[in-house]
Amino acid sequence: MMITITWSRRTFIINSILLNLFSSLIAGIFVWAVSSQGLVNTLKEHYLIVICSIVLWLVMFVIEIYRSKWEKNREAELEQKLVNREDELKIEIGARYRRTAIFSLKKSFKLFVCMIKLESGMKVNLHMFWFQKNPEGGRLYKIRDLSAEEEMLPGGCFLDYLDIKKQDYFATCQAFFEKKQIYLDLFENPPEYRNEDEKMVDPAQHWVLAMPVCASAFDQHPYGVLVFFGRQDFYKEEEDRAWFTELAYLLTELVREFQENAPDGKGLIKL
Repeated sequence: MMITITWSRRTFIINSILLNLFSSLIAGIFVWAVSSQGLVNTLKEHYLIVICSIVLWLVMFVIEIYRSKWEKNREAELEQKLVNREDELKIEIGARYRRTAIFSLKKSFKLFVCMIKLESGMKVNLHMFWFQKNPEGGRLYKIRDLSAEEEMLPGGCFLDYLDIKKQDYFATCQAFFEKKQIYLDLFENPPEYRNEDEKMVDPAQHWVLAMPVCASAFDQHPYGVLVFFGRQDFYKEEEDRAWFTELAYLLTELVREFQENAPDGKGLIKL
């Protein structure tokens, strides 16, 4: 697009030079024609014709100046339209990217819980929490569109977000702060809930595994947390636990990739 604008300026300069030369040539021919026909008999009349020619040239020059300003304004408007269109395309591409990424994550989460059920018979629920900073420190919001559940645990339906400082004893918040996986057996080590937080966790929930979605930059806080939980016993064998946590880690890496590769730089989730 810049090539077109540059060529337009060059064309304008050439046209201006040619137009000025043409007007000067016309004025000169006019003076010569009048003089050669004997229509001018005095020096005063000669000067008058020359002055008229100069005035004509000045008029053409002023016209060219205004035309130059008009061309510059036109090019500025064109450039602004191009910038606006580029911004619109970025927004549209970013929105399409997020829709595609969320759809892919939904399928991946569903595939994960189905695979666990087919492999071991264990029913697993998966929720994703996303971090948003605020003056009090920040909150982890549950992204309901990115949930995969194999069994109903009604008590957890009331949990929409967690204050990372006020509810730091939750495994989700601990995983966020410590940037590592946190596993809790809620039957063996039930947490001491504060206020009415106990209502946010279903009494039948047996265990929880929180996996942070860590950023590539080590000094940056995690983007969010993937929370796996269920009412059945978790894997007893160390090998089975390692297999499960490895798959869970791959899901966090998938979320991170979608977050950091957003073409508009606005990430995966817009709260």
